[in-house]
Amino acid sequence: MRVQADRVRRYEVIEADRAFFTYYEIDGPEVLAAPAYPARLANPTPLTRSIMPHFYRTVHTVFIEIVQAGGGIGGALAVARYIVGAPTSLPGAALEAVDRSEIVSAKVWQPAAENGINLYAWLFSARVLPAAL
Repeated sequence: MRVQADRVRRYEVIEADRAFFTYYEIDGPEVLAAPAYPARLANPTPLTRSIMPHFYRTVHTVFIEIVQAGGGIGGALAVARYIVGAPTSLPGAALEAVDRSEIVSAKVWQPAAENGINLYAWLFSARVLPAAL
C-alpha cells in the first residue's frame, strides 16, 4: 500500500488560530494504519526533515468526505470546523454569503471513527477570496 497523498493543498489563513491550513487526500483512513505509514514517518525524506521544524501547533484529524459538489480547485478556501450535529448538506447560509459563480467546489467532512472525536468540517473552494468573509 502506498503512503503518498493523492492531492495536497496548502492555504495561508486570514482569520483563525493557525497560520496555514493544509489538507491531504489519501485513498482512505486504512492507509494510515498500514505498516508503510509509520515506516515513512520513522524515515522522513530530506525535504520533510528540512521543513518540519517550521510547522508548529499542528492539528491532525482524519476526515471522510460525505458530501462533494464540483471538482475545481480555487485560490481561496473557506473552512469551518464545528462539533454540533452531523451535516448532510452544505451550509446554505455560508454559501449565500458569497457569489456562487466564484465557487468551484464544496465539501462536507465527518471524522473517521478512529479519531474518537465529534468534529465536523465544511469547506468550499473559490476562485478568489469572497468579500463577505
